[in-house]
Amino acid sequence: MKKYMLLLLMVATITHSKSQTVYPIFKSKNDSALYYTLQKELFSSTGASPVVERDSLFEIYERLRNSIIGSKTIFSKSEKAVDYNDEAAKVASFICINNYKGKKLPKSIYQLNQVDSIELVETKIKRLPSSLNKLKNLKTIYVLNNNTGAKSLKLGKLKNVKKLVIRSNEKDWVPSSFSSVQNLEHLDIRNCRLEKLPDITSNQQLSTLIAKENNLTYFDIKGNRFNKLIEINLQKNKIERIGDGVTQLPSLKKFQLHYNNISQLPIGIGNLQSLEELGLYQNKLSELPISFYQLKNLRLLDLYFNQIQKIDEQILNLQQLEVLYLSHNKLFAVPASLGQLNNLSELYLHNNRLTHLSIPTGSLKNLKVLRINHNHFTELPDFLNQLKQLEYLDISENKLIDVPEVIGEFDKLQLFVLKNNSFEDKNKVADIVEKLQSKNVNVQAGFTRETQNKN
Repeated sequence: MKKYMLLLLMVATITHSKSQTVYPIFKSKNDSALYYTLQKELFSSTGASPVVERDSLFEIYERLRNSIIGSKTIFSKSEKAVDYNDEAAKVASFICINNYKGKKLPKSIYQLNQVDSIELVETKIKRLPSSLNKLKNLKTIYVLNNNTGAKSLKLGKLKNVKKLVIRSNEKDWVPSSFSSVQNLEHLDIRNCRLEKLPDITSNQQLSTLIAKENNLTYFDIKGNRFNKLIEINLQKNKIERIGDGVTQLPSLKKFQLHYNNISQLPIGIGNLQSLEELGLYQNKLSELPISFYQLKNLRLLDLYFNQIQKIDEQILNLQQLEVLYLSHNKLFAVPASLGQLNNLSELYLHNNRLTHLSIPTGSLKNLKVLRINHNHFTELPDFLNQLKQLEYLDISENKLIDVPEVIGEFDKLQLFVLKNNSFEDKNKVADIVEKLQSKNVNVQAGFTRETQNKN
C-alpha cells in the first residue's frame, strides 16, 4: 500500500458518540508539507505577511486543496466506553480497546463478564475469535479503523453478536465474509471504501444493512434468503444498477439510495409490498416502471433531483403516501389522480416546468406543505383554495398575477412565500400579506405596498 503524508483538515461529525478527524491525502510529500506550511502562514492569528504576498499564497493553497486525492479518518475512543485496563471495566457494559499494538485480543477482556459492547479503535487485531462467546452478554462490536495489514479481519463463530459496526480507511481490512456471525441482525459497513459487498449470504437474520458512503457500482442480494431484512441504506455510492434479487425482499420497509447513478429501477420493484420509504434523491431516473405503482404501502417517496418527465395516472394506487418529493425534475404536468391520495400531507413540486395542476377541486384537503415555487404558473390551481390545513405554502418564482383572498383566511398557515411573481395589483396582495402577518404568519413577499399618487 502506497504511503501518503497526511494533514489535519477538519473535524467531522460524531458517530455513536464517537469523534473522528478527517485528514486529506496528497499525491506527494512535497505537496503535503507545503499545504501544512501554508495553513500555518495563512491562518495564523498574526497575519504577518504583506497583503500581496498573502494573496499569492492563497492561490497556491487553493491549488493544493484541489489536488487532494482522498482522505483518511482517525477515530477516537467513545466517551461512554471504559478502557479495558481500567478498574471500572470489571463491571462496565461498554469497553474500549484503543490504540492497542497487539495482533490478538488482550486476555484480560475474557474476565469482563458484564460487557455487552466492545469497540476496537485504531488497533491491529487480526481476528475476533470464537472465544468471545465466553462473554455471554456481548451483543455489539465496533471495529474502527482496525489495521490488519494485507489480509482482512477474520471472524470466528460469534454466536451472541447481533450488531457489527465497521469503519475502515482500507477496503482490504474489512472481513470478506460475515458467514460465521450467523445471528447477526445489524451490519453497518459504511465509509469503508468498498467496491464490492462482502459475502452476507449466510446472514439470514439480518434486519438492517448499512453500506452507505462506499464505492459500490452494483447491488444485489438473494432476496428470498433475507426474510427479516427491514432496512437497506446505500446512500452515497456509485451504484448504476440494482439487481432483481432485491425485489424479492418480503419485509423490506426502508430503502435508501440517495446520491447514486441509478438510471433505471428493476422491473419487479413493485414486488416490495412492505416498502414504506424509498429514497432516490439525486440519481439519473427519467421514468418509473409501471410496476412501481404497485407499492401500495409506500408512505414516503423521494425523487428529488432526477430527470423524470412523467408520473403515471396509476399513482392513485399509492394510497398510503404521506410525503411526495418530485422537485428538481422535468415535469410539465402531474396526473389528476394525484388528487386522490387522501393521506398526502406534504407535496413538493418546485423546480419543474409546470404551468398548471389539473387536480380536482376538493382534493388533498390534508396537505400541510405545498411547494410549487420555481415553475411557470400564471394562476394558482383552484384546489389550493380549500387547503385549510396548510402550514407551509411556497408559490414564489412563478409568473403569478394574483393571489386568491381566501389564503388570508388560512388559520393554520405558518410560512407563506410569494416573492418574485408578476402581481398586477400589489396592494391587493399586500392586504392579504398584512392580514396573515397580523396572525403571526411568516410571510416572505419580496415587495412593498405601492404608494397611491395624489393629484
